[in-house]
Formats: sequence, structure tokens, C-alpha cells
Amino acid sequence: MKRLIKILALCIILILSACSLFACGETTTSEGKTGLLYRKFGDDDFYTVYGYVDEGKGVTELDIGAAVPDDVVIGRIKANAFSGNDTLVSVIVPSTVETIDAAAFAGMRKLESITLPFIGESATGDPSYGETPSDEDKAVNAARTFGYIFGTEQYNYGVAITQYYDGTNSNTYYLPITLKEVNVMPASDYSLPMYAFSGNTRLTKVTLGEKVVKIGDAAFKGCTVIDTITVPAAVTEIGNEAFSGCTGLKNKDTATGKGFSFENNSTLQSIGDEAFKGVSITELKIPSSVTSIGEGAFRESKLTSVEIPASLTSISDYAFYSCKSLKTVKVAAVNEIGVYAFYDCDALTYYGNSTGTDTVDLGGVTKLGAMSFAKIDKTLTVINAAGLSLEEAFFDTETVI
Repeated sequence: MKRLIKILALCIILILSACSLFACGETTTSEGKTGLLYRKFGDDDFYTVYGYVDEGKGVTELDIGAAVPDDVVIGRIKANAFSGNDTLVSVIVPSTVETIDAAAFAGMRKLESITLPFIGESATGDPSYGETPSDEDKAVNAARTFGYIFGTEQYNYGVAITQYYDGTNSNTYYLPITLKEVNVMPASDYSLPMYAFSGNTRLTKVTLGEKVVKIGDAAFKGCTVIDTITVPAAVTEIGNEAFSGCTGLKNKDTATGKGFSFENNSTLQSIGDEAFKGVSITELKIPSSVTSIGEGAFRESKLTSVEIPASLTSISDYAFYSCKSLKTVKVAAVNEIGVYAFYDCDALTYYGNSTGTDTVDLGGVTKLGAMSFAKIDKTLTVINAAGLSLEEAFFDTETVI
């Protein structure tokens, strides 16, 4: 009898141990090399990262995809999976991940760089682009902002970042004070969400992968310290206010790699309203594929020269309003200039498609907006082949025809 009781007790212990190990229907695995903890829940066909334990391993750079066997597909990062981690400096989230829970990376103390397949909780559709997911999945909300995965709980090594997500409402997130660099590397065509990084005053560099095809409205609005970003060749649309207030953006420095640029072979077609308002870029060659620029697209920027391609036949209202350093505007086929387009560009010495100094060459222009060249404190020679009325356009500017 006693022997039977011992056998039954042993069986119970084994069963309890098995339940503990496999979470009663869930499989679990821990990588001894990196400390990454991941598990397959129920009937899921993917694994979820639910924790990370360093245990003195000294790992500072974690590539999640490389840290698991080839047959393990990581599809989700659970809330607080990396909470309070004080060892990791760099984390790469693989493109197989489809969901990152709120506060998955909360409380991290040394994180400097993170690579993500999307921004926010998931790569759901954006209503401004008419993508394919259902309407309820298209909602613009806090779960589509960068701060979402870092959470709203304050901690000693975190810095507060307030992000608007619909133009009216906002959340305050706490990001690692050390975090400076973000890489967005989607596996398929991806539109960077509206307000994705808005209000982030800590990040200095954002790298967008080749599958990024659109940059949403206000995606980088108010990112005052960001100084390095290249628009990928596949991007066809830059939304309204996308880079508005990015006062740290300057021209690309080939020696340091810092600065703003369009990738070679750009397919960009449209630039939204006030997309580059207030940026510190000084020289700009608009890609030859661009067919429209929005109202006030470059207003109040630090531009000194700009080259407008033949694909762009109309300069919008307020496009270069109060660009007080703008000296040279080279155009190819512009036939319409909007109201206040170059208003208060008091450094302007040349506009047109021919050589000249202190000259505005309106050859080819058939429509000229009111006050388009007003408040320029110098005498300008105007070439006016179409016989346009110049009085309103050059009000407050002395002109010689």
C-alpha cells in the first residue's frame, strides 16, 4: 500500500512538473545564450516573447530573430517582456512579428537603438491611404505611435515624450533616455503612420527601409533634434506637416552621413501642405518625379537654393513663404505661381530658367498669384513674356521690366 502511495505521489509530481514546464497546453523555451524567453500559446502557430533574463550573460545587442532556432517563428512581443532591462543597448525585432503589445519595452535603461518592422502595435492600415484592412482596423489611435511600445509609466531612466495621435488627443510616454536611433524595416510595402514620431525631442536618427512607400501626415512633426533621415526611393507621398518643425534637419554631410536627403531614383510624386515648414535644409533638388507640392510646403525654412523639376508645373500658394535666406530658384516648366508663393523672401536674387542676377524670369508663366513676389527689399528685373499683370504680385518690390 505504501509503495502504491509513493508511486501515485511520484506521478502527481511528474504531472505538476510537466504542467509547470509546458504551461498545461503551452510550450515554452528559454535560450540560454541570450536569456530570451518565448512560448507558443495554445493553438497559436507562432511564438510569443514574454520575457528576457540576462543572468549575467553580458549580452548588449539582441537580434531576436537570430536568437531562436530556424523553426521558431516569433509573431508577438508581450507586454512588459523587456520591462526594466538594464543591459541591452540594441534590439532588433524581426519582420515576422505582427504584434507588439503596449509597454513591451517599458523601463529599459540603456537602450540606444531599436529596429522595428512597423511603428506602434501592428502594421494595420491607415485611413489616409485607403489601405485594405477593415474600417475598424484603420482607426488613427495611440497604438499607431512610436511611444506605444514603451508605455506611460514614469521611471528614473525614462524621458517623457508627448505624442499627438489625431491632431487633438495625445499620450505621454516614457522612453529610455539613452534611445537615439530607430530603424523601421518592414518586410512588405508599408505606410509610416500619421503622427508616428510626432513630438519626439530625443531621437536623432531614423532609418526607413526600402519597403516604406508613404510617410503619413505629421509623422515627424516637432522632432526638433532629428538630424539624419533619408527618404527611400519607394516613397511616393509625403503627407501634410510630415517634417514640420524639424529644425535640426540639414543637408546631408557626406563625411558624417548626417542630414536629410532623397534616395537616388526617387519615385516621390507629392509633397503635402507644410511638409517641410521650418526645416534647416539649405539646398534642395526636388526629385524629378514630383508633380505636386502642397500649400506652404517649404514655408519659413532655411533654404538658400531650390531646383524645381520639369514634372512640377505649378508652385502652390505660400510654398516658399518667408524663406528669408532663399536666393536662387531654378525652374524648368512652371506655368503657375500661387499667391504669396515667395512672399518675404527678401534675399531672393534669381528666379527662372535662364541665367541672370536680381532677375525674375517669368517665361512660360501664365498665371501669377497676388503678392507672390512681394516684400522683397531689392530691385528685380522681370522678364514677363506672357504680359502678366505684375502690380499685385510685386507689391512693395521695386521692379524693372
